[in-house]
Amino acid sequence: MTEVQDFWGLRNNAREVHLTESDEAVLFVVAPDGTNPVMVNLTNLAAWRADGTLTLDALRQWVQGPLAAHSRDRVVTVMMPLLEEGVEVYRPVQAEALPSGWYRVLRQNDQPDDETWAFEVGDVVACEQRQLSNETHLVVASRRDETA
Repeated sequence: MTEVQDFWGLRNNAREVHLTESDEAVLFVVAPDGTNPVMVNLTNLAAWRADGTLTLDALRQWVQGPLAAHSRDRVVTVMMPLLEEGVEVYRPVQAEALPSGWYRVLRQNDQPDDETWAFEVGDVVACEQRQLSNETHLVVASRRDETA
């Protein structure tokens, strides 16, 4: 359910899960525009993930449905706050803009060994527009589970 909520938003929750006649939990995902772009069989996905049949990346593709093919088009640069620097310092990193309005930190961009990022690769985060050095940038502000 977490992957569904990260990608599609919190309106997709346990109250919206339906049980089929064969006792499988399914969710007709609701996109931010109100459409139902995909049906997710939570029972199967959980079982396949638990037994190793499905990788996390493959699970995310299932959850994204028809938008999975366009995930590369959603990669943006965000500014990651660095910790333990003594002053405000940011590192540009790549993140995937999710339809939910959150961003998933994708990977480290040449992170030196002595840097400590405020958030980890794979974290789903909220970003906000900020002025940095007279330019507007998208800055990572908080982790999704800290804003929900």
